[in-house]
Amino acid sequence: MNGNLGSEELILLLKEHGLRITPHRIQILEMIIAEGHPTVEEIAKRVPNMSLTTIYNNVKQFVSMNIVKELPYENGMSRYELSKINNYHVICQSCGLIVDFTFPTLIEVEDMASRLTKYKVHRHIMGIYGVCTDCQHTATR
Repeated sequence: MNGNLGSEELILLLKEHGLRITPHRIQILEMIIAEGHPTVEEIAKRVPNMSLTTIYNNVKQFVSMNIVKELPYENGMSRYELSKINNYHVICQSCGLIVDFTFPTLIEVEDMASRLTKYKVHRHIMGIYGVCTDCQHTATR
């Protein structure tokens, strides 16, 4: 599954998890895909016909059902992306821009953690912080 899911795939995703198919749920998932790591507040700005509470409650349910993963960052804000997307994030400390990258060997960290601790590992979160090229150029002007 990739980040470019259409409405039909989103409907199947909701059905797989036993969730009722509603226009709000489809819109929220479409925004999470389209906006690339949005906050609940950013989703609300793009979907003005929906209350912040409705968005928050649906996103919270999506997270609890592992449809969406929550990406908590240093500023206390959480951003969201589909759980089926396996990647890591480089985050600009100046403007907050998030860029995805994949590096499959880092997945081995979960296996090693499981072997060493005997935990059943479900996921891990990693963020790399720096300053994006636009902010670097702005700082030097």
